[in-house]
Amino acid sequence: MRVLPGRPTQVRVGVVLLAGVLLAAGSSPAVAADAPQPPTRLTVGGHACGVGGAGYVNDRTPVLTATTRGSASGPRQAVLFQVVRVSSGAVVWSQRSLAGTAGSTPKATVGSKLARGVALELRVRASNVGGGTSPVASCRFAVDDVDPGPVRIVPLSPADTPVGTPREFRLVGDEDAVAFRFDERELPDDGGEVPATNGRAVVSVTPRSSGPTTLVAQAIDRAGNSGPEVSYRLDVPTAKATHKWRFDEGAGRVAADSYGAQPLAVTSSTQWVAETQDTGTLLRFDAAADAATAPAVVDTTTSFGLAATLVPATRDARIAVSQASSEVTAVALGVVRDARCPTGDGVCFSLSLRASDRAGAARSRVMSGVHVVPGNRYRVVATWNAGAHDASIWVFDEDGDQWDEREPVTVPVRAVAPSSGVFRVGSAKLDGEVVAPWRGKVDDVVVLTGAVDDVLAQTMSSIYD
Repeated sequence: MRVLPGRPTQVRVGVVLLAGVLLAAGSSPAVAADAPQPPTRLTVGGHACGVGGAGYVNDRTPVLTATTRGSASGPRQAVLFQVVRVSSGAVVWSQRSLAGTAGSTPKATVGSKLARGVALELRVRASNVGGGTSPVASCRFAVDDVDPGPVRIVPLSPADTPVGTPREFRLVGDEDAVAFRFDERELPDDGGEVPATNGRAVVSVTPRSSGPTTLVAQAIDRAGNSGPEVSYRLDVPTAKATHKWRFDEGAGRVAADSYGAQPLAVTSSTQWVAETQDTGTLLRFDAAADAATAPAVVDTTTSFGLAATLVPATRDARIAVSQASSEVTAVALGVVRDARCPTGDGVCFSLSLRASDRAGAARSRVMSGVHVVPGNRYRVVATWNAGAHDASIWVFDEDGDQWDEREPVTVPVRAVAPSSGVFRVGSAKLDGEVVAPWRGKVDDVVVLTGAVDDVLAQTMSSIYD
């Protein structure tokens, strides 16, 4: 669509119509002493047509309105509506309203289709029944009823941007597009519009689930015309389980990795015990020397997740799964004693993360609202999203039917210390010292690489137990 000639102008008073004949600019007929004031509040196609004009309208037979002025007890007034071609001054349509009281708003519907892309002017004047005629009030507009073309959705963010991380897109439409409607899956009913400059805009969307999703965009032009809806398929990377230890061996010094090639070395004091809910076995930890270890398997430089089935024997602060850095325990999953626990009793499951690899580095904790009951079996899923800079925890009490409300507990965590130390089930260990050894049982430990969404985290309670 092309840029239309003419510029919107403010309401002008001074051009006068006598006996239905349009006077040229510069004419100065005498105005009768009893002449009404020029009408105000001009509209074209529902758009205000005052200071700045009505701009563009998308109806070739628009409804025109104007409000008369004066005392309601005064003479009744009729309004003459005229649409004039600006370039030639020719009247292209004209109609007089019925007389009404002053202050009323007569309307008229243009009876013939107005030309597209032509600068037009609405001119109105009021006249008293049997009396004088007002000066003319006017404003300019143009008709544009052609829908804009389809939008191009251009991705600006890397294809591997994880779930929970904002992704930017450039929307490219026709030059006269003044806004876009844009959303995930479907356009919002409330029409939340994004302003456009020269037919372009940059928008952001934050997918909350992994896998394929659809983005939808639509251009809106200066006259309010809407273009076709355009869809864009967005594939959000799914976190992958890179390691899993089932602990079903029942005996020995090695726990096999079902998904990767990193077995855990099990200390001789660690006990294999029969699973009460199936035919498998799990590990029981009741001494500081009990542990199952491997070289680092959690990449803390990117998004990751940990899942484990935990059966605590006490309500003490204990670490069930950890991975060390040089100076700190970068990642620790277990039970903490903390007055901030959402449980209200100062004891809860938690994922603790250190911000950097130095002694005394800031520690962040995301804590669950599920109560810790010794002897109960819990499925705990904890994640850190490197793009969204937050950590989340889900806990399912398989014996007590507790579940962290449908949404996870999430806290901001900007960074996690680089970690290339030992991955450890059963405790943490720094400088040769065992820290907060677990008391109880552990089963089905999983390490995930990538951002874990709510759906995957919640299904892990059945998939991985």
